[in-house]
Amino acid sequence: MEFKFSTVVDPSTYQTQGLCDGLTVRYHKNTELEEIDCLRCQEHWREQVGPLGLYKGGLGHPWSGMSIAIPEALPDRLGIVSYANELAFLHDDGDEHNNDLKAAFDQVISTGTIKHAGSGKRALQAYVAKRMLSIDKDRAITSLKAWSTFLDKAGRQEDYRFKSEDEYLKYRVHDVGMLFWYGLLTFAQAITIPENELDKCHQLATTAYLHMALVNDLVSWDKERQSATALGKDYVTNFIFVAMEEHGISEDQAQERCRQEIKKATVDYLRVFEEIKARDDLSPDTKRYLESVLYSMSGNVVWSFHSPRYYTDASFSERQLEWMKNGIPKAQTSERGASGLDKSEVKIPDRTVNGDHAAPNSNGTGTGSQGTINGNGTAKENNSRHASPPGRNTNGLSNGDTSLLSAVITQHLSGRDGFKLGDHDMKVESFKKGGHDIKEVESPLKGQDLDAKVLQAPYEYITGLPSKGVREHAIDALNVWFRVPAEKLAIIKSIITILHNASLMLDDLEDGSELRRGKASTHLIFGLGQTVNSANYQLIRALQEIQKLGDSKSLLIFTEELHYLYVGQSMDLYWTSNLICPSINEYFRMVEHKTGGLVRLFGRLMALHSTNPVKVDMIDFSNRLGRYFQTRDDYQNLVSAEYTKQKGFCEDLEEGKFSLPLIHLLQTMPDNHVLRNVWMQRRVRGTATHAQKETILDLMKRNGSLQFTEDTLGILYGHMEKSIGELERKFGAENFQLRLILELLRNG
Repeated sequence: MEFKFSTVVDPSTYQTQGLCDGLTVRYHKNTELEEIDCLRCQEHWREQVGPLGLYKGGLGHPWSGMSIAIPEALPDRLGIVSYANELAFLHDDGDEHNNDLKAAFDQVISTGTIKHAGSGKRALQAYVAKRMLSIDKDRAITSLKAWSTFLDKAGRQEDYRFKSEDEYLKYRVHDVGMLFWYGLLTFAQAITIPENELDKCHQLATTAYLHMALVNDLVSWDKERQSATALGKDYVTNFIFVAMEEHGISEDQAQERCRQEIKKATVDYLRVFEEIKARDDLSPDTKRYLESVLYSMSGNVVWSFHSPRYYTDASFSERQLEWMKNGIPKAQTSERGASGLDKSEVKIPDRTVNGDHAAPNSNGTGTGSQGTINGNGTAKENNSRHASPPGRNTNGLSNGDTSLLSAVITQHLSGRDGFKLGDHDMKVESFKKGGHDIKEVESPLKGQDLDAKVLQAPYEYITGLPSKGVREHAIDALNVWFRVPAEKLAIIKSIITILHNASLMLDDLEDGSELRRGKASTHLIFGLGQTVNSANYQLIRALQEIQKLGDSKSLLIFTEELHYLYVGQSMDLYWTSNLICPSINEYFRMVEHKTGGLVRLFGRLMALHSTNPVKVDMIDFSNRLGRYFQTRDDYQNLVSAEYTKQKGFCEDLEEGKFSLPLIHLLQTMPDNHVLRNVWMQRRVRGTATHAQKETILDLMKRNGSLQFTEDTLGILYGHMEKSIGELERKFGAENFQLRLILELLRNG
């Protein structure tokens, strides 16, 4: 393996107790990058979750954890993997701390504050994900899947008493975070393990991960024993305790037994690696990964024996102590870092730590597989689907382009008036009727109601289909700012879910769609009548949910946004039915009514029931998100293989829907006889054949309609990022979770 970013450590400068004999120790040349992001993670935790107390994580002197365990991490990735690892430490310690303070947290739960704390953890996870995705999407996804599994399953089985060493070791090798470390290491070093070698790779690395797990058990024994005693437990989930019980030996003997197991694992993995080098059935990346694990083993030993996390006499460096006390100097950060947060700042008590830094390597530049960082510390993405292509200016349009559509899109995105609410006179005076609360009016049937199972069956069918839950995630993300109490937030989520699924039932019926999320559309299962009846009934259910919020303003917002949604849908149907091609301005106006309606609904309801004293209007952001979401849907409908699987090939063309790419095509080729005739034949037949759809798609490609839509997406995305930045400044808090959702939408 070629070494670019690390140097060999002099064996006379560290102790190992013979636990990694035969292994070389290397250390990263840019360890300050780890220090910056570990401290940043701690500050984010304090702000988003709560105090840390006497917490000690991955930093230390002379060795910090990630710099010695992944010494060949690419410089532009060392910081974020250090942040992720620090967050894992915080998550582990935080759970232990939460158990100790269960009574206090029960009180917090009763006030709804715990929900905000939970959102804080999610915000930090979102921050990690967004930075990783911005650097290397494919490897980030691998790492994030491992991260998710680690958070779900990691943590000692405090309620289980292991009966034997064998039983414990089988559990422990996975609890050490094998998949989590695999994700971090492959991301940090830009390694890709072929799918057909993955199981083999994990099997070959098992001994190494067992080695790291046992080292952790050895150095954390005192800490874990004290913690168990404080919690009133008579057992410890640790190899040393299991050995003492199984063999009836003393603590010293059990510790020595642990050391012998570690030494045996060292010898075993060195033998395995020698065999690996001679194999020709493993890819270079798999071999590089398995060699890198050697340095994780030795680095873990050295760091563990010199870490303040485990030893009270261990220390931090002068620089670390200075940054802990006074904050990271601004010279160490840049205005725009790897996370893509423009000039973002994380505010902490008595000092300010700037947003993200860019990490130069030893040559003054940092290069990932899909992005570069220049010597000034400025991140430059070169893999973004929405990045300006060569020869194009920053708005995504050709330099000097004076075509009609460029003028139209510029007018729409830059100069037109924003969508305003209050265009109709619907008002709600009261929830009262005849002096009685509506909820308390007796049913005239007095218990003789028919079973609603038949009525609900079509709705239950569509809600049972797979869904990404983007709207629910967006609500959680916005609640980082709004802090809506848990009970009311659940009601708002329920309202949005009901209305969204009801709209899908009607959309599929009105558009003649045969597929929804890869399954038969609801009306093909239950028929037109039952589907319409069930969808209409959902409006009653949503209205019942609104009443639970207990105020007339919520009902007014509800009726306003439903009004806009139905008006928008009517225009969409009208254009399709009458073969009328709208202008781009008319199209986006419709989108703001139809697609933006649900977004505005939950945004306005959350703002109304917010406990945050800062009051902010979310309508502009909601409209921008609606425009982006619909334009993205138009684009994906034509180019995405996954969309084809879920909804069919170019379904919008089959339905005759005027999407943005089609509007561009029709407006820029009004006299094209092929286009006019194939579109008229679609109208005559009531659908489009596969060949007809291929013809239109080919025209879109040759005419630049798909490129136009892609450029428009880039502009709309920039508008959303600007909106989020403005909202972050108004609320005084960054929203990593919301930025992650947008990043996933862009890359999805």
